[in-house]
Amino acid sequence: MIAERFERRLPDLMHELAAGDERYIDDILARTAQTRQRPAWSFPTRWMPAPAVLGRLPAYQNRLVFVLLLVAMLALLVGTAALIGDQGRRELPSSRVTNGWIAFSAHTARPADADRRKGPMAVYLAQEGMATRRIAGSTGEPTRAVCPSFSPDGTRLAYAEATEPDAGVINNSFVWAARSVVVVGVSPDGALTSPPIRIAVMPDDRAAMSTGTAALTEPCPEWSPDGQQLAFVEGPEARLRIVHLDGSTELTPTQTPPVTEFEWSPDGAFIATSGPSGFWIWPADGQPGHQVQTEPMTVGSTPSGLGWSPDGKLLATTLLDDGLCDSVRLLPADAAGPPVDLGPGLSPVWSPAGDRIAFHATGGQAGCRAESDAIVIVVPDGGDRHEIPLASLGAGAAITSPIAWSPDGERLVYAGYLGTSNATGDGPSVVTLSSTGDAAPSVLAPELTGVSGTGISWQAVYP
Repeated sequence: MIAERFERRLPDLMHELAAGDERYIDDILARTAQTRQRPAWSFPTRWMPAPAVLGRLPAYQNRLVFVLLLVAMLALLVGTAALIGDQGRRELPSSRVTNGWIAFSAHTARPADADRRKGPMAVYLAQEGMATRRIAGSTGEPTRAVCPSFSPDGTRLAYAEATEPDAGVINNSFVWAARSVVVVGVSPDGALTSPPIRIAVMPDDRAAMSTGTAALTEPCPEWSPDGQQLAFVEGPEARLRIVHLDGSTELTPTQTPPVTEFEWSPDGAFIATSGPSGFWIWPADGQPGHQVQTEPMTVGSTPSGLGWSPDGKLLATTLLDDGLCDSVRLLPADAAGPPVDLGPGLSPVWSPAGDRIAFHATGGQAGCRAESDAIVIVVPDGGDRHEIPLASLGAGAAITSPIAWSPDGERLVYAGYLGTSNATGDGPSVVTLSSTGDAAPSVLAPELTGVSGTGISWQAVYP
């Protein structure tokens, strides 16, 4: 049975009350004055058109409509909040990434000429089966373009550029009067998609270089994980500098000691640095940092490479051990617990998935490593160790730069030699090979020699 609604009987009731006893009306008003009324928003019928309200709909149907409307509104609010929150940080796809172009820098003059070692260089793009492309610098211009670095999404490339060489050469290095960090857009087919953005950098200090109190510092840029900031080291004091590409903010972490290596944390909130004073972690907002390794560095030790694990828990680097041997170490980022020693080697680098570490193990060092040079692939706990002897890659094989992983984690790339040696006067080339070493290596851009060891970057291409 469908209950009669009070609203439909109200006119008849009011008519009966109007003709009744006046005291009865007073009694009704006194009783209703003490009754708390429901708020208007709780009556779904007040939100509906009058014909729907006056019709004979069961009460439970009105409640159902109200509940469905409320659920729809909540879902809309939650979806909008999630969309707005996602604008601050876009996560890159975790699969289907493909390998794009390899960016590197090479000399525009014969590298055997000692006076040109720090001289003009250009940035090139190379890919198997494709013609090499020069995108910065010129063989006819006194320009030094080095340290190319692709953004995390592979759409932009940053590099260090120096122009206006000063007269003369100091310690086999040109002195440049103008330095900058340059950012350009690059498409998956290797074409430039935007005009260059230049960020002025502190020029070389000729007086300090002449007295030996300062060396040439390349302002090699490194991208933040979200692709919105760049960090680099500049000036004779080798200070870290952070620049927002939209020009909104520029920071220098407080009290930063001289920096030789640095890297962003995976979440972009911190930057790890290494140098003569040890290892530090600095908040990216410019606040004071803390030391990861507090004991004094081994005399003569210069950290080589600094890599933050993708999960943010470990830092990989190279230090001199007590026997003055180059040793790959894994340091806890929170400074809790002892480091893990992975054995002799240089410049460790994490695979994109963080499940492997690659580094160059140098052989022939008395008391350090009896085996010959090799590329070592190892898991973070030191197990499942796999070595690719350089002798197996061809006569005269050598590595002259840090190793880099391909975006899909299947290949490695470095600057080095295959079938040639330093004695020929030709410089290093770009060498790629499988991370398992089960296939012959290949040389990209064989027409170019004198490839710089300051950095090689592999473009990630996402769908």
